[in-house]
Amino acid sequence: MPTKVMEQLNFLSKVSTAPYWITNLYLDLSGPRRVGKAYITAFKRLATEQREYINRMNLPEEVLQSMREDLERIREFLEKDPLKGYRAAAIFCSSSADLFEVVKLPYVYKDQLSISITPSIRQIIAIDEEIGKVGVLAFDKKHIRLFIVTYDKIEEVTDFINEDVARTSKFYSSDLRVAIPARGQGYKFSMHGVGEYTFHMRLREAFRRTLKIAADATFEYYKLNPFDKLIIATFEEYKGHIEDFLHPYLLRRLVGYIEANPGTIQPYELADKVYQLLWDLDRKEEEEILQSLQEKNPKGLSVFGLEAVIKMLSIGNVRRLVVAQDYRHPGWIAIPSRTIILDPSKREEYFIGKEEKLYELFDIVPEVIEETLAQRGEIEVIVKPELQKSFEGIAAELRFSLTKPIPEW
Repeated sequence: MPTKVMEQLNFLSKVSTAPYWITNLYLDLSGPRRVGKAYITAFKRLATEQREYINRMNLPEEVLQSMREDLERIREFLEKDPLKGYRAAAIFCSSSADLFEVVKLPYVYKDQLSISITPSIRQIIAIDEEIGKVGVLAFDKKHIRLFIVTYDKIEEVTDFINEDVARTSKFYSSDLRVAIPARGQGYKFSMHGVGEYTFHMRLREAFRRTLKIAADATFEYYKLNPFDKLIIATFEEYKGHIEDFLHPYLLRRLVGYIEANPGTIQPYELADKVYQLLWDLDRKEEEEILQSLQEKNPKGLSVFGLEAVIKMLSIGNVRRLVVAQDYRHPGWIAIPSRTIILDPSKREEYFIGKEEKLYELFDIVPEVIEETLAQRGEIEVIVKPELQKSFEGIAAELRFSLTKPIPEW
């Protein structure tokens, strides 16, 4: 059954608002942004810059007025705080065309506000592909639960432990109650510590049995319903124990652990922890990504700076775009080809025809991200402040080197 987000994407991919433009907003709404409604302040800052550039655009007044109304409508919507429970959101608005669509997201690459003639939905599709299908195995000594998480929903698998997996009755007593043997004789004849040792050994064996059942049941489910990543949710003291029981296929898909109480955690709480873990894992790779770009630069396999990135995009040579979270830069876009340039006097270098119109945008980075995704490239956002300052704010890893000649066939 199609999910709500899938239905929204299907609608947005077909919507037409001509001659009016669409205002696209991607906004981070995670925990720290909720304090004092900091996300509204972030939007207002973007909207102020947007208004200045709207007045410069060579478009009919009714189209420009629609853009101004979009900003006001979005501001009023955010101030009502209707997005409780959202970690991030994408909003698409065209007031004069009666379009206002809000898409719930697990995260966004960066806060960005842009205008376009069609909805900028490629980031939503890219986030879906990045997260994929995540299996979350939650267990402790008394509970075994399996959840499937995607970018827009979480479902608990209620019947994944079947009789073929839980075959304990063939080898063990079904009664798992443990008792310390009573000492029926006097203290001189009792074997002190034997009863306690037996008690703890039986507890340990019962826990191992639980781990084996959880691992086997998860693998049986995986064989019929494959997922891309595996996350373990359990108490801190149980982390790592199940890895000895996981099938190698599952072990290769294990990306991390979440501290949680498997017996009481609610699905929405678990999903929030999953999205945060995946985001944190990306942050750990930031320094390695920048170091890799530096190493590949002498070989002609990476470029730094916005102008160099745009040139590589124009020939389809960007495999991975790396952009600082706070990086913004004005630029120009040609309509309808959506070609990106920084200097309108260089339109001939980018083969922009005379019939196409150029429009100045206060931030061209969202268009660069959209074009990268359209070319099936990857997006990496640098969040750590010290790393953002360590490069020009935007860079790209290339598909092929321009410093080496292409070999002849």
